[in-house]
Amino acid sequence: MFRTSIVDVSYRSCGHKDVSACHGSNPRTHWWTPVMREAVRLKKESYRAFLAYGTPEAADRYRQSKQIAARMVAEAKTWAWEEFVEAMKKDFRMASSANVKLATIAAKKSKKAEEEEQPAPAAADAATTVAAAAAAPAAPAAAAAAEEEEEEEYVVEKVLDRRVVKGKVEFLLKWKGFSDEDNTWEPEENLDCPDLIAEYMQKHKEKEEKKRESKRKASSEATGDLEERAGKKRKEEGEKARGFGRGLQPERIIGATDSSGELMFLMKWKNSDEADLVPAKEANVKCPQVVISFYEERLTWHSYPTEEEDKKEEDKKD
Repeated sequence: MFRTSIVDVSYRSCGHKDVSACHGSNPRTHWWTPVMREAVRLKKESYRAFLAYGTPEAADRYRQSKQIAARMVAEAKTWAWEEFVEAMKKDFRMASSANVKLATIAAKKSKKAEEEEQPAPAAADAATTVAAAAAAPAAPAAAAAAEEEEEEEYVVEKVLDRRVVKGKVEFLLKWKGFSDEDNTWEPEENLDCPDLIAEYMQKHKEKEEKKRESKRKASSEATGDLEERAGKKRKEEGEKARGFGRGLQPERIIGATDSSGELMFLMKWKNSDEADLVPAKEANVKCPQVVISFYEERLTWHSYPTEEEDKKEEDKKD
């Protein structure tokens, strides 16, 4: 009976649509109005134009017409759903009232039949009165149940998450008395729980601050590790063997300096691109031939004139 009532109310509030009917002969639901049909038609035309031309203007027109059609369909379905709920409430109240009347009539008929069959003693009258009294409270009870259902209000237990959809803020809500499967996203403008929203935003802010603090700490630790490794590297480089301690074969002396108060040679090593300053005293002992070659490259040889050349010079002076 309850299923039949739902089908009847849905047909009266929303209409019906035959799945097997051909296009054009298929009766539409009640919310499929001429205005709705025109909006959907414009959306389809703008879509075909976008496919044909592919210009930014065509894309904008299609996007706008699509948003308008979607909004109108959503509003129409919401209106149909509200009408369906109201019709169900009305049918429930009517059914409750009819049940009460039927129960009262049945009680009266039962009482009348008993009175006709037997003279009703006091006990029978009392039993009949009790039966009628037991049937009668069904009306207030049914009415109270209907009022409670009508006054039922969904209570938000907790705000779980937040998002922004098309510029509008929405919150994921946990409803009191319902499981997590019934959690829903609701627009902020439809909510009346500022305390729960403020509590969620505060927790969200603290969570974000902890994340940033963790990132800063990780970055600081990484920087410290880099500096520590760089310091170790510099220290290792400072402690690394220099000069003849490297165990390399001298190739040639590139230059010399005495800026430190001691004569030093800039030594180029074989199979190495890195040159070192080495004391000249040490170089004279360990690679004297390289030192000699260095000096020979920088010697300037002067030749003296012969006797004939001297005579020629004197004659020129005279």
